[in-house]
Amino acid sequence: MKTTLRKDLFVDDFLTTFSAKDHLDMSYMIETIEHLTTWKPNIWGKDIVGFGNMTYSNTYVKDQPFFKLGFRKSSTGYTLYLNAYDEALYQLADQHHINHGMGCFYLKKKDIHSDIFKSLILESIKH
Repeated sequence: MKTTLRKDLFVDDFLTTFSAKDHLDMSYMIETIEHLTTWKPNIWGKDIVGFGNMTYSNTYVKDQPFFKLGFRKSSTGYTLYLNAYDEALYQLADQHHINHGMGCFYLKKKDIHSDIFKSLILESIKH
């Protein structure tokens, strides 16, 4: 089973590996999440910027450190990782025509620079 573990990388160094446009978008996302949560970002796996800490367990993995919320750059925009068990998040995403999977919300640039991005973060940290 492949696991996503926190890396000892500087977030600023990680961001320099992206285009200037993506760097600005990701910096905006980081600043917004830090402002809303007070959590500091860390790099998880190869390409996830994660915030907060928790312990995750499932059928295959027991008591693994994990992030509370995070995002990564995808080929078509950004994937936002949030609380997979909060139905209100899915309803909010559906109202704003945001595609999603289990705990994954697929955002376009216009989404991260709108109130829906902040709303998804705030809804996610309620629990």
